[in-house]
Amino acid sequence: MANLRGNVIANFVGRFWEAIIGLAVIPFYIYFLGVENYGLIGFFLLLTKFFGVLDAGLSSTINRELARNSAAPQTPELANSTRDIVRTLEWIYWLVGGFIFFGVYFLADPLANFWLKPVNITFQETAQAIQLMGLTIAMQWPTALYTGGINGLQRQIPLNIILFISSTLTSVGVLLVLWIFPPTLLTFFIWRIAVGGLTTLALQITLWRFLPAGSRRPYFSWDNLKRVRKFTLGMSGIGLLSFILIQTDRIVLSKILPLDTFGGYTLAAMLASGLYTFVQPLFGALYPKFSQLVSVGDTPGLTALYHKSCQVMAVMVFPASLVIAFFSTYLLTLWTGRPDLAQFSGPILSVLVLGTALNGLMNLPYALQLAYGWTRLALWQNVVAICVTIPLTIFFSLRFGAIGASFSWLLLNLSYVLFSIPIMHKKLIPREKGAWYKQDVLIPLIPPLAVSSLGYYWLAPLPEGIFGVVLLTAISFLALVGSALAAQYPRQIMLAGLQFLRR
Repeated sequence: MANLRGNVIANFVGRFWEAIIGLAVIPFYIYFLGVENYGLIGFFLLLTKFFGVLDAGLSSTINRELARNSAAPQTPELANSTRDIVRTLEWIYWLVGGFIFFGVYFLADPLANFWLKPVNITFQETAQAIQLMGLTIAMQWPTALYTGGINGLQRQIPLNIILFISSTLTSVGVLLVLWIFPPTLLTFFIWRIAVGGLTTLALQITLWRFLPAGSRRPYFSWDNLKRVRKFTLGMSGIGLLSFILIQTDRIVLSKILPLDTFGGYTLAAMLASGLYTFVQPLFGALYPKFSQLVSVGDTPGLTALYHKSCQVMAVMVFPASLVIAFFSTYLLTLWTGRPDLAQFSGPILSVLVLGTALNGLMNLPYALQLAYGWTRLALWQNVVAICVTIPLTIFFSLRFGAIGASFSWLLLNLSYVLFSIPIMHKKLIPREKGAWYKQDVLIPLIPPLAVSSLGYYWLAPLPEGIFGVVLLTAISFLALVGSALAAQYPRQIMLAGLQFLRR
């Protein structure tokens, strides 16, 4: 458990820094490049998520395989097999990375001319930016493989040191580059390409260093690939369908909105996605731990850890999401210094962050499904959701614009919580559904909902300046403390921490 706590803390520090620095530089991106060019950066993020579909199965496979192998008695044969599966997936990753670059390169002109709607940027500049996007994605794409492998080995501390340095160079370094050199998308993406390549190399060296020593050189193995193909294909299918569901709003809006308006929506989506700062560290540390407990058959230990971690997840996402939802326009004004932009993006942010909070709650139940190797539920729930969500998103987007598209994200994740959770618990851990809804979700939800709503009712609109920031900080603190005291396991952590401080 000490190793698990260390991994969780390392993940939180790394992801928190990545999110904070990533969000902090966005106003500077808009200052240097303008809202329309930031809309192109939003399209780059959309492409990155799309190609992330291709690695969804492989990175999860290597995570699960290395976690399971590390829990088994170590033999030379197991060490050779472990190294072979890494080398096999590594070949596939780099091959697909080449296809990504050439595919985006040749599709740049059609995307610039027929899909995006630039206003003040020429089609030639747009096409060049898309070509650079392809090279950027290709250079950083294999990082998912190496990150998944290092996570599976539960070596999150060195992993997060590398990611800490990489995110700092990516986000802060590019501001220095844009300040020294001409502030163009060409400058922006060349820097991203350089940092992405160095990060990939550092992660590759780190993973191979931590793998068990083999008695021979690793090689590409069809047998290993066949052995994991069912899980890999299931994960790839889930990844593709999840991308369609998660990114439908941005896909539709990138087609129907001008780039500057799409940039405003991207701004709200980026701030809402900051909530994953609390989600991803827990998922990254607990997924391999769940896999180990499943492999040794420790169902009571798995169930106890599952409920504890779900309570921690709720305490992490509910206070932050509710405060952001109620005070979205104020936060955006404070963040960007653009009241006009905040008035447009604020309502969108409120809806998106609530949907993201519900999505965050589903991550640990999803990790449990993957630990059991059960991908069918996630696959079929996404198939059904696509049949409903895509027409709904298109209708809402055409009828109500950007705010309409955001509601499709909220409704999608609400349906997951209401319909997928009972099926999952019935299959994997029967008789635990009621505890999840009541102890793990509802009880941690009530205090931050009460604090945020009452704070908004009594204090909104918050005054400008430092006094408004102090009031918002106080509301956030009360929401967090109330949620932590209400939930059983987070309350134990808080009381233990207070006793430690008293001693």
